[in-house]
Amino acid sequence: MINTDDNLANSFHEVANHLGIKKNELFERAFKYYLDLVNLSVAKERLKEFKSGKAEIISFDELEKRVSES
Repeated sequence: MINTDDNLANSFHEVANHLGIKKNELFERAFKYYLDLVNLSVAKERLKEFKSGKAEIISFDELEKRVSES
């Protein structure tokens, strides 16, 4: 169970009703969207690090090799 303030809870209820879906489905969609945004942000940061030379891209085989050596 998640506690929210009344305004947020009411808005959440109104949006779910407007979309014709249950509140738990709206929460699931919103949370998945949030996680997608987080993943996009991480990917952009990794790309920036790669372009600046601070990071390298390695193959899966190289990754396995490095992990097994550690």
